[in-house]
Amino acid sequence: MEARGLSRRAFLQGVGLAAAAGAAGGALAACSPGGGAGGAGGKAPDATAGQEAQAAVEDWAADTEELGEPQEVLNVDVCVVGAGGTGLAASMQSVQNGLSVVCLEKNGAPGGSFICTEGMAAIGTHWQAAEGVEIHQDKLIADLMAYHHWIPDYALYRAFLENSADAIDWLESLECNFQRVRAFGPSYQVCHEYAGDPARGLGSQFVESMVAAAEKLNVDIRCNTPAKRLVVEDGNVVGVLAVDEDDRVIKVECSSVIIATGGYGNNPAMLKALAGVDPDKVVASGMPGHDGDGIRMAHNAGAALCWDAGVANFYGNILIGSTYGSHVSAACSLQPVLWVNEKAQRYVNEDMFALNFPFNGMAHKGQKSVFTIMDQAIIDKFTNEGTQVEVGAAAPTGTPYDTLPDDIQSMLDQGNEHIFIEDSIEALAESAGLDPQALADTVKRYNDLCAAGTDTEFGKNPDFLVPIETGPFYAFEVGNGFFTTVGGIRVSTKAEALDENDEPIGGLYVCGMDSSGFYGDCYDAGVAPGSTAGWAIVSARLAANAAKERAGK
Repeated sequence: MEARGLSRRAFLQGVGLAAAAGAAGGALAACSPGGGAGGAGGKAPDATAGQEAQAAVEDWAADTEELGEPQEVLNVDVCVVGAGGTGLAASMQSVQNGLSVVCLEKNGAPGGSFICTEGMAAIGTHWQAAEGVEIHQDKLIADLMAYHHWIPDYALYRAFLENSADAIDWLESLECNFQRVRAFGPSYQVCHEYAGDPARGLGSQFVESMVAAAEKLNVDIRCNTPAKRLVVEDGNVVGVLAVDEDDRVIKVECSSVIIATGGYGNNPAMLKALAGVDPDKVVASGMPGHDGDGIRMAHNAGAALCWDAGVANFYGNILIGSTYGSHVSAACSLQPVLWVNEKAQRYVNEDMFALNFPFNGMAHKGQKSVFTIMDQAIIDKFTNEGTQVEVGAAAPTGTPYDTLPDDIQSMLDQGNEHIFIEDSIEALAESAGLDPQALADTVKRYNDLCAAGTDTEFGKNPDFLVPIETGPFYAFEVGNGFFTTVGGIRVSTKAEALDENDEPIGGLYVCGMDSSGFYGDCYDAGVAPGSTAGWAIVSARLAANAAKERAGK
């Protein structure tokens, strides 16, 4: 039986859209949640910053949409807002808990940006035991807290990790399967990679299995039905107002609402106000529709924002106008290439993707513009041999990027204005809007370092020191790519939304990327890759179990 409002065809169309949006490799995004939850972290930096943040909040949180009288009223125990990985998990756990559920999804198919993930973090699993991997929880938490400069909520990390192995077992009981547990670079071996063919997108296949499990449980998923407002009575959330695909107002009356809308990665105003970035210089990877709806509705119902709500899972360079995981985007991001900023100067060791790719995004964040520079010899190397750096399942080493020349030409034919090709470095600089002499000096210095076999400027791995000397020469203007935003509403260890006094708001739970408490300023892939996806599932189940308790069942 198919979930209401959802057909297999609609789901597969959603998967195709995700692939077109660059989903195949976003898997690393499904890796961690953010923001202080009123525990160990969460102290505001200063009053002025707080006032400015509040003024910015008023700009994006304004709720002016007029809604008419409800034309349909549903009465259930739980209303889940969002049908991504978080919302699907919350809905399925709620049904298994004996609760009646309706799940509202604004897009035409479920899955959200969970389709863009590759695996999820957990410790104490049978996968790790089979490989003799023993990870001490206290040591991992200590390393995560140090990585995030003790901004997150220690208690949330403990709640996450203590429930992470059970989440893996639970998913497998639903026939949502994994194929190995792996590390990324220097990280702990905690990322449980989904079963499937990487070429088809591991996240897409995993979400398909989640949707199949939801269908078996008869979860009522209503697609094309965006939630608009929470219904609050006497300080408690008692329902949701939504609009269906026929523009009818639907009122859901319930004892608990679980918010799982996946953050605000597609909302320029929130990106600017909370994450402090220029929306025109960043590139969101994943499904559309992450407009901060859940954060806005929860905040307007009295839930507090954490001051560290403005975290984005930056991974760094991606050609503006391309999609994550495509050959051309990988060539602009991986090695061997040269990166320069708006001053035509290097700003980071270009192999940062191999060391800790979130740091690549943080280095990019400090530049006004960034360009990837390469020559024809490097283009040929990518075409015939692929990348020298592996990043997740999306970009394995040793796989030729045989479509790269055609991809570049196709993008030029379609009017992409961020690709520049010239016969000299000086002409290339002119085309890209860079200082010709500055770029020529930078390339000469870089080529000298390549000839010497040692990068005395940034310490780049000598294996990736390939000179830029064979014309024609290429410059690609790259934006700062990110998988998802992480953080927003302050929550308890039960995923309860908290008010400004750290008191739970009755009947309101916030999960996954809409909740805060897990991040400092960037994704922790260098420690616990898959933490966002892991938190998405664990927090969803915490919320569903708390809703069961509230319903007295």
